[in-house]
Amino acid sequence: MNIPSIIMRKIEDLKPHPKSARTHSSKQLCQIAASITRFGCINPSIVDQNDFLVAGHGRIAAAKLLNVSEIPVIRLTDMSEAQVRAYMVADNRLAEKAGWDKDLLKIELAYQLELDVDVDPQALGFDPPEIDALTLGCVDIQDFQCALFVIQAVG
Repeated sequence: MNIPSIIMRKIEDLKPHPKSARTHSSKQLCQIAASITRFGCINPSIVDQNDFLVAGHGRIAAAKLLNVSEIPVIRLTDMSEAQVRAYMVADNRLAEKAGWDKDLLKIELAYQLELDVDVDPQALGFDPPEIDALTLGCVDIQDFQCALFVIQAVG
């Protein structure tokens, strides 16, 4: 297997893979765009030999919203079409299965808030009520009752 290198590619030359089953909401694209604005395009997208996106569809869509012209990519050169398509599914599904160390996440979010630098919560991928819920010690960021408690406590 070749060791891939990161190259810069024009966004206009990259094409969404027609078999990509992953979707991105407008809200998520705004969050990705906020992250790109804050941190830059530092996470390479992955393309196949024909410049079809294998991973990074959301990053490319968000970069287009920001009129970014070039992004870093890794080109897969020694994978079959079947392997590329399997990797597309695996890359997205395995990321979904990751969890959070909520105690450490609470510390990291509190750290960002204490720095008093203008960090847009969207750039971190969280909505303000989620950050409030986590920093106030709610166990589950998806818990509706917890979110209501936070809104009432902060509001």
